[in-house]
Amino acid sequence: MSYATQNAARQILIGNVANTNNINVNTFLSNFVCPKLPPPMSCDRVVVNSKVQPVQNSWWNLINAQKTGLAAVPMDNAQTTFCIGRSGSTVALQMYYAMPTIAFPFFNSPSTKFNGSPVFWIASTAAFRNEPFSTAYNGC
Repeated sequence: MSYATQNAARQILIGNVANTNNINVNTFLSNFVCPKLPPPMSCDRVVVNSKVQPVQNSWWNLINAQKTGLAAVPMDNAQTTFCIGRSGSTVALQMYYAMPTIAFPFFNSPSTKFNGSPVFWIASTAAFRNEPFSTAYNGC
């Protein structure tokens, strides 16, 4: 998951994602994320949340109110934010994978549900500043 996240982040920051016609979260997943997932991981279990940070000291908006962890993200790509920014934007890319609980032999482990099945969430993040590129992405 980390490899797919870092590779996708690199494609955003050099402008390759902005150069893709009609880019949205589904196109981003199919073109830039899923080809980099290892074979047992299914693309339909990936959730993407990508936000432009308006100023560098705005990273606090990614932290929950108790300052004990990341702010909750709705685990549904139809409800998350997908904004890759423009040239020079500072971006926070969060990617989550719904790992089926049968993959982990832990008893009494906390899990949540995704598409009706219990899962553990695997998270990977990248924070970066976009390099200069000429494409004017207008998605956010």
